[in-house]
Amino acid sequence: VYLAGDDPSRCKEVLKMEGPDGVPSGTAVLMYHAEKDALVGINDHLIMTRAQGPDDAGNTSILATAKLSARAEDRMLALWAAPGLLLTSSSERLVRFWNLVDDDNYVLSIEDPKVPPDDRITAISYSESKRVLCAGTQK
Repeated sequence: VYLAGDDPSRCKEVLKMEGPDGVPSGTAVLMYHAEKDALVGINDHLIMTRAQGPDDAGNTSILATAKLSARAEDRMLALWAAPGLLLTSSSERLVRFWNLVDDDNYVLSIEDPKVPPDDRITAISYSESKRVLCAGTQK
C-alpha cells in the first residue's frame, strides 16, 4: 500500500499492489511520474499500475493497469530516460521502453555476437545529457 499526502492531516492510499487473484503482492518497482503527478508501480506478478492522487478533493484514481511480459523470477530494473519514457529490464537480453504518454512500448535487444547467448542484463543507466543508454551484463 502506498500513501500520499501533502501535510500531516491529508494522507490517503493511492496505490495498492495486488496479484491477479487480488491477494497483496510485493513491489518490484515504484517510480514517480512527475509530468503526470502519478505513481507507476510494477509488482512481483509483473502487473504495472499507474495511479494518481490525492487531488484537492482527496480523490485517487487508477489511470491504467497492464500485465507485462518479462521474466518474473529476477529483479526488475527501472529508470526514466525522458519525461514519460520508462525503461525496464528483468535479467533478460533486452531493455523494454514504456512510453506512458503515448501508451506505447518497444524493446532494444542485445545483438552483439560477442555476447554469450546465455548472458543477461543486470544493470541499466541513461545519460540524459549525452543521450546514451548503457546496459551491463552478468558475464
